[in-house]
Amino acid sequence: MEFYSVNKEDKKFNIIPLILVIAFQIAEMLFSLLVAGIVPKDSEFRFSSTWFFGKLLTLIIVVIICFKSIVSNSKDVFKNFKRFVPFVLVAFVVFYLCSIGTNYYLTLIEKVFGVGDATNQAEIEKYFETSDKTIHYVMLFLTIVICAPLLEELEFRKLIFDAFPNTHFIVPVLTSGLLFGLAHMAEFAWTELLYLPVYMIPGFVLALIYHYSNKNVFATFTVHMLSNLISFIVLIAGL
Repeated sequence: MEFYSVNKEDKKFNIIPLILVIAFQIAEMLFSLLVAGIVPKDSEFRFSSTWFFGKLLTLIIVVIICFKSIVSNSKDVFKNFKRFVPFVLVAFVVFYLCSIGTNYYLTLIEKVFGVGDATNQAEIEKYFETSDKTIHYVMLFLTIVICAPLLEELEFRKLIFDAFPNTHFIVPVLTSGLLFGLAHMAEFAWTELLYLPVYMIPGFVLALIYHYSNKNVFATFTVHMLSNLISFIVLIAGL
């Protein structure tokens, strides 16, 4: 069942989904800290295990809360599979071209401001250098390719659109992209603001894909997952 209503015809804004998004962000941080307190500090799996279990435990809660919508979306996928596949393929191409554009932006700000990678990206790259054990990379794969995309699509697309049930779609699109970008800021610093568009613009694109997929979270999850899979392969190849 859903734990909140989004079907009231006269309702323009529902704050409960936004509260849930904030709560899940806090929960993910607390779960990561909990795991970090359990895993020994000198463990080579410390980074990957805290990241993985922080995402996984939060995802389980989100899936339980959004279970009704997830089942409904999955039925729609199977029912309209022949239309779903080409839509997702086109959406992925658009999203990937957007990613290429943000890479050019990264190159530009690095030259102009003399800064390196965003802290979020630097942290991810560090995870790939902490161990040469297979289980370490299995946890990174499950986190980057499965858990993170599904969790973020349920939070930043499904829940945020639920917060604006009867407003023009541009409102949840802008809100989704902005919050998605802010959530990827690993620290509060002016240099991180320079990197905000790197995550915010893809967030806008994913929100538009969600809207035009008739609000099917599996459409954006698939696009997000494929994009992260490519990034994972690139990072692995660079080791």
